[in-house]
Amino acid sequence: MAFKFFPWIKVWVEALDDPKMTRMSLAEQGAWWGLMMLARKCDPEGKGRLISGGEGLTVDEIAEALHIKTPGDRQALESMIEKMEKRGSLFWNDSHILTITHFEERQAIPPSSRPEAVAERVRRYRERKKKGPSRYDPQTGNIKVGRKTYAVRRAGDGTTYYFDDEGEVIEVYYDDEKPGYVPVKSWKGDEA
Repeated sequence: MAFKFFPWIKVWVEALDDPKMTRMSLAEQGAWWGLMMLARKCDPEGKGRLISGGEGLTVDEIAEALHIKTPGDRQALESMIEKMEKRGSLFWNDSHILTITHFEERQAIPPSSRPEAVAERVRRYRERKKKGPSRYDPQTGNIKVGRKTYAVRRAGDGTTYYFDDEGEVIEVYYDDEKPGYVPVKSWKGDEA
């Protein structure tokens, strides 16, 4: 089964206490959230414009797109538009396109969620997963990988040595580059 992408909007919880919202009826608030979703659906650039084919939607077209059927719901839509215009949350631009103020900023995708950033995070995660789970203990200087604990010592030249529980060097990192496996018995006892 293939994954299908559906557009979405961010809803900010501050709206619960925003006077612009609390001074509207529940029907008007519903019309507002419908308008937000319609703006996301209509405007591929995410600028909060209520458009179709580059042309602004009329109030009649907006009502139809929101599946508004009753005169009461139509009145709620019209009064919401009027109130939100007065409060600066909606405006008709020079091309007669109804636009939601600050829609683009509030709906922006943060850089950490962009596809390139997600791909990089997944790559780093998979890289760590290949090495197995590890945890560094700063008090002892040891590292736990899976069920084993290894002593870790860093030499003055930037080389890092990992020792098994018998004091054998099992991995060496030169300046934190790729590991080299060195089967050398050294640094036994309390040094390990």
